[in-house]
Amino acid sequence: MKEQNSILAILALLVIVMVIAGCGSKTIASSAEVVKETKQPIKVGVILALTGGAAMYGNPMLDAMTLAAEEINSKGGIDGRAIEFVVEDGQCQPTPAANAAQKLVNMDKVEVILGGLCSSETLAVAPIVEAAHVTLLSPSSTSPAITKAGDFIFRDIASDLAQATVGAKMMYDAGLREVAVLVVNDDYGIGIRDAFVSHFEKLGGTVTTTVTLEKEGKDYRTELMKVKDSEPDAFYLAAFPKEAGLTLKQSAEIGMDVPVFGTEVLNDGSLVEVAGNAADGLKITVPAAGTGSVYADFKSSYNTKFGRDPEAYTAESYDAVFLIADALKKTDGSGEKIKDELYQTRFVGASGVIVFNADGDPVDKEYDILELTSGTFVNIGKV
Repeated sequence: MKEQNSILAILALLVIVMVIAGCGSKTIASSAEVVKETKQPIKVGVILALTGGAAMYGNPMLDAMTLAAEEINSKGGIDGRAIEFVVEDGQCQPTPAANAAQKLVNMDKVEVILGGLCSSETLAVAPIVEAAHVTLLSPSSTSPAITKAGDFIFRDIASDLAQATVGAKMMYDAGLREVAVLVVNDDYGIGIRDAFVSHFEKLGGTVTTTVTLEKEGKDYRTELMKVKDSEPDAFYLAAFPKEAGLTLKQSAEIGMDVPVFGTEVLNDGSLVEVAGNAADGLKITVPAAGTGSVYADFKSSYNTKFGRDPEAYTAESYDAVFLIADALKKTDGSGEKIKDELYQTRFVGASGVIVFNADGDPVDKEYDILELTSGTFVNIGKV
């Protein structure tokens, strides 16, 4: 019996050893599979205005970013790691954007952030990411102040200094010598106002008056009477579409019948919904759309996925993701190295060729001129 028990014990021991060995092999194989299947994603921060008046831009911009990330991830991501967005609502306001940046930097530990949408967001976020050596790339913030916001601050859309210069020249070349300027009361509006006034006066023109328009205002007649009393040949307008539409509508109501020129933010259907026929004849400058197969492919993919053509800033948003992805592929993924790589980049994207200067601004961006005719913006040339 004792001998039999010994044999049984030995057999039991062998079974246990075999089971353990078998389990060990399975665990190693499974671990390898798990690592392959659950390789940690690369977190990329996103700060956009997703609520409030600027959400009409922010949500399509996020759509374009999502489209780009899906295309990159479908082809293996970054060395097998997927791009994963951590999205925050900056509300087109400094404080929410700054709070979002603090979270992304200190809690989510991101090395790169896409955004903000509005210049006020980006200027609030800039000192936070600069101190943390986190790279920031905005597809839509155009204030001239961003140029000197820091070494880690980039944008793939031209500064308002370029847009305002183009707008001033366009109006001066049209024979207009005395113009008024109306802008939204934020960093974007003030930046473009100052740049426009400076360049128009250098050309030899006179600015009869400047006024600011509060966001989400309901009545701009007081401001418009000031403009009318200054007797301009025309006025230059930089405001969000609904505010701009109301400005055009009320301008017609007080009998001010002068040509109106404006910036890319007016390029939205909601302007026509508010202004009606009062918007006809409006001319605006917008960053020139890309040409060739890259833009055509983007437009087709965007339309297929979302059922509409690309809106303002969507091409720049799409390109921003690819710019970051290319930098991630070539570096260790740190904010410092991403920054260094962007300064060396020459990228052909949906919004055109992107090369950054020493301040992180794109160089040699062109503009299209659009004219509103019967409720539709028509491209009438480049400037």
